[in-house]
Amino acid sequence: MTIIPNDGIVKYLIKWGIPYFILEDGIPDFVFSPAGEKPGKSIAVISGFGTDEPLGEMIEASKRVPAVQFFITGSYSKEWLNLPIVNLKFTGFLTEIDFIKLLSEVSLVMVLTTRPDTILCGAYEGLSLEKPMILSDTATLRSHFPKGVIHVENTAEGIAKGIKQAFSVLPQLQAEILQLKSEKTRQWLEKTKKLKELLEISDQN
Repeated sequence: MTIIPNDGIVKYLIKWGIPYFILEDGIPDFVFSPAGEKPGKSIAVISGFGTDEPLGEMIEASKRVPAVQFFITGSYSKEWLNLPIVNLKFTGFLTEIDFIKLLSEVSLVMVLTTRPDTILCGAYEGLSLEKPMILSDTATLRSHFPKGVIHVENTAEGIAKGIKQAFSVLPQLQAEILQLKSEKTRQWLEKTKKLKELLEISDQN
């Protein structure tokens, strides 16, 4: 049996005739204090500066929402620092403590990908810290993150539009993300119990 993290991969395993079990990533057990937030509107962009990340479009979108402060995590090359955008800050690679602190303080977490079947670790990190999120609009991400999230097209216009929408319904998103975290925690426990049962049956046979 092959254990996979999301249903976007199922079509490949069916084609290959491989038995599978879907087990989503568990929600990280981050220890954090939900106390103070950064003043004003702010977004933490979880990034690894990968080829699947529409960073150019996101940076262009930041120009369209100048009242929002963006913090882009991850190790970056020096040319990114030449961008004359005042509401954009590259944090560099953060320690886990500083990463958790940043995500705890911002209004929203944003994680984007151009890969249609990709599930995002950053989305589970945002969920752990109970932050409403902006994610790319793919069938896989819609399926796994159906609430507490604004799904956007990976274009400057789509991202900027999604940011404005998110801030306009922020209290609703905050309530929904708490619900989603509770649901996913329960589902993960149920799924791991089922997987253990299947493995025990296999051992007996």
